[in-house]
Amino acid sequence: MGHFIRPKGSNKDATTGSKTNLKAEDIGVI
Repeated sequence: MGHFIRPKGSNKDATTGSKTNLKAEDIGVI
């Protein structure tokens, strides 16, 4: 599991990850 860890400027991970990834990024919990 490493959806929270996504490189900057890499929307691929965010799109491939789950909704939790986007939420985690939104809150800023890495």
